Amino acid sequence: MNTICIYIFWNIHEQREGQFDFTDNNDVAEFCRLAQKDDMYVIVRPGPYVCAEWEMGGLPWWLLKKKDIKLRERDPYFMERVKLFEEKVGEQLRPLTIQNGGPIIRKRKGNFVS
Repeated sequence: MNTICIYIFWNIHEQREGQFDFTDNNDVAEFCRLAQKDDMYVIVRPGPYVCAEWEMGGLPWWLLKKKDIKLRERDPYFMERVKLFEEKVGEQLRPLTIQNGGPIIRKRKGNFVS
C-alpha cells in the first residue's frame, strides 16, 4: 500500500467563524509532506460534509446560528462559507498536489484545487 486517504474536518479547522487554524495537529500540509517523505501518496477528502460518524459530519456548529439555514443544500450562506473553507484548504494544499511535485493525487472538483 502506498496511498493514504485523509478527511479535512471543517469543524476542526474553523471552530469559530472566520478563524482558521492549520497549525500543530491541524497542519494538514505538514501531514502530506510527512507522507511524501515516506514515499506515500495522499487522497484528500475536504468535505464540507465528510462522514456521519463525526459530529455534524464535520460541519462547524456555528453554522446553526444562522436562522433558517439549510445545511448540505444550495443555501446561499452555506455555499458562501463552504467556498471560503475550500479556498483556505486550497491555500494550504495546492503546492502539494502531484502537478506541483507533491503527494496529493486526487482533487475534488470545484474550488479546492484548480
